[in-house]
Amino acid sequence: MPTPSTSLAPPSWREWLLVIFFGVAITTFITWPMVPHLGSVGRLDSGDGRLSIWNIGWVDHAILTDPAHLLDANIFWPHRGTLAYSEMNLVAGVLGLPAYAFTHNAVAAHNLAVLTALLLSMICTWLLVRRLTQSSGAGFVSAILFTFCSYMQGHTAHVQLLMIFVVPLVMLAFHWLRERPTAWRSMLLGGALATAGLACGYYGIYGGLLLGFAAVVFAKKDWRYWLALVGAAATAVVLVVPFVLPYQRAREATGAEPDRTSPDQQISANFEDYTSSPTALENTLVPIHWPDFPHEFLSPGPVLLGLLVLAMAGGRSRGIGRPADLSDQRARWGYLAITALVVWASFGPSLGLYALLMDVIPGMSYLRAPCRLGVDVALGLAVVGGFGARRLVAGRVWVLVVLMIVCSVDRFAGGLNPFVGWPLAAEPIPKVYRVLATLPQGVVVDFFFPYVRNDLHRHTRPMYYSTADWMPRVNGYSDILPQDFLDLAAPINDFPALSSFPLMHRYNVRYVVWRLVDYKRDTATFDALVSRFPPAAPYIRPIYKDDEAWLYEIVAWPPEAKR
Repeated sequence: MPTPSTSLAPPSWREWLLVIFFGVAITTFITWPMVPHLGSVGRLDSGDGRLSIWNIGWVDHAILTDPAHLLDANIFWPHRGTLAYSEMNLVAGVLGLPAYAFTHNAVAAHNLAVLTALLLSMICTWLLVRRLTQSSGAGFVSAILFTFCSYMQGHTAHVQLLMIFVVPLVMLAFHWLRERPTAWRSMLLGGALATAGLACGYYGIYGGLLLGFAAVVFAKKDWRYWLALVGAAATAVVLVVPFVLPYQRAREATGAEPDRTSPDQQISANFEDYTSSPTALENTLVPIHWPDFPHEFLSPGPVLLGLLVLAMAGGRSRGIGRPADLSDQRARWGYLAITALVVWASFGPSLGLYALLMDVIPGMSYLRAPCRLGVDVALGLAVVGGFGARRLVAGRVWVLVVLMIVCSVDRFAGGLNPFVGWPLAAEPIPKVYRVLATLPQGVVVDFFFPYVRNDLHRHTRPMYYSTADWMPRVNGYSDILPQDFLDLAAPINDFPALSSFPLMHRYNVRYVVWRLVDYKRDTATFDALVSRFPPAAPYIRPIYKDDEAWLYEIVAWPPEAKR
């Protein structure tokens, strides 16, 4: 079908340059100081943040050195496939690969992945809303509001949940297919769905749900349309299965694969979630009471609420043409209907829709957080808000500039509680791990070895430090914890008592690191540690010592250790 003359032309190179320039500028502002300190600051203040940095570092290290053993991460030795105990983060790893290839710095790789994902989110949302509203300026306003939505700002420590660009990417591919349902466009939509699934399990399924709602709401009486959608689903399956099957086998090998999540275990959205935000302005107006914060931050914010009212007030902006394949009114009301359905589902099984979807959509019953449908809500509202922005910016460049500034300031979350926003911290890797990296390969144990359930997240610190040497660790932290790891966690702390050598021999441990800060808080604990060294002196050799850490090598075993 030929494109109507009223349809907006494809973006010019000037538009692309402006969008990329302002996208980089706004991303730099909101995530400050990540860009000027790419390799030295990150969400090192939390276990989830350190886990994310280690994860991206491992993926990139494995891709460059031994991609066939990508899943065999260096934690929970001697278990195999340990990367599969949580999200693989393959897409984030690929985005961060250039930084890791040049620097071998996991923090730099993680931060490049995050910044690239946010910029891609702005570009994909801009293209999507530009297509629907026929306004490039309105598209960029929506891009800011979605990319830096409250939901995203509440997950700055979870790298997989920062890959939000895949949601507008799927919808952009859908509208391109809807305009002309060809085999090529069907495969591209399938590729977008597969990318979403490999970026984040939630986004693969919840992005597919958003696509399913859109396919019905914007349905066409054309058999080629429905055939193309089926082809897209088949393409996604073909692309994802080679990655999912070994991932699933590795998880099942632990014997700890969770059952289908029961309705009473779901973390569902509630009214408080939709009125809560980590951004500076909204947190001032509606303060968050710590530590009893909501499941998600899902407030659309005052700016987007104003644009939504303006969008639904009706009317058309002078000089704006209609999209090639979708009427203005149908696009607005269609996205409003889709968003309403997603909000309904986000409240979980108790309201019925999500319970139905759990029985219909493969894999959805294993997800435990319907509140994360908030990412779909954020996109739907940003799209509808784009029609309101179009009415404001049409023919008025100065209004667009002001609106961009207002949106950027509204989405800024600086200086808030470290659970949200961008509280980036620096934590240099201690020198002892640089020394360890120069030694022959061997299994490492980092002490202190947390063993209380609520403290297990502290294993993410030695995981982060291990990015300097990548030697296998008995330490580890993930969604799935092997039972033998839980069993050894307490008794292993007796080392170097002679009674603990059999346990170290069982795990073929070669190097031991003691981080002294974990012991010097309590004089009695430190004295007890020191007292264990004289009897063990024939079996362990000091390699490096400073005020921060001690590094020893096990050079022999007591006779009873080998029994």
